[in-house]
Amino acid sequence: MESYNKEVEYVNENISSKEYINKLDSLESDLNNSYNNLKEKRLDLLENKGYNRFNIENKQILLPQNANFQQVLQFLKQIPPRLPDEHQTTYFVKNKHIKEIENNKEYKDIINYRENLIQEINTVYTEFYNKEIVMRANNRTEEIVYLLAGLKRNIDFNIISEIINEPIDFCSSFKYEDSMVFKR
Repeated sequence: MESYNKEVEYVNENISSKEYINKLDSLESDLNNSYNNLKEKRLDLLENKGYNRFNIENKQILLPQNANFQQVLQFLKQIPPRLPDEHQTTYFVKNKHIKEIENNKEYKDIINYRENLIQEINTVYTEFYNKEIVMRANNRTEEIVYLLAGLKRNIDFNIISEIINEPIDFCSSFKYEDSMVFKR
C-alpha cells in the first residue's frame, strides 16, 4: 500500500478547505437525519397498513396486527440470523404493502430531498476540485490525493471518476483514512 505523506502535507499547508468541509458536514448530517426520517416514515406507513412494531433486542420488527403471542414467537424464529436490520424489520411485510409505501407522496418527498442532498454534496466536491485542486495538481494521482486529503473524507470512487473524468478502475484504489491518503 502506497501512502502520500508529502501530498497530504502540501494540502494541509496550501489548500483552504474549511468552508467546503463545513458545508459537507452540514449536508451529510442532513442526509443522515433524512435517512432516519425515511425509515421512520416507512414504519409509520406500514403500521397504518396493519402491522405492529415490536422492539426486540434493539431491533424493530413489523408483524401483522392480528398475530397472537404464539405466532409472534414463531415469526421471530423464522428470521435468518445474519439478515441486515433493515430487512429484519420488514421480513414479514407483504411486497404489495412495501410497493404502496414507496408510492406514498410523503415517502417520495423524503426520497427526493435525499437525492437533492446527494446532488448538493457532489456539487461541493466538484466545486472544490475545480476551484482548489485543478490549478495545483500536476497529474491525476495528485488530483485524487488532494481531493480526498483536502476534504478529509473518503469519496466514492464512482464520484471521483465522474469529477476528474478518469476510469473507475484508476480511481478505485485510493482511500482516505486516519488523515492520510493511501493507494492499494
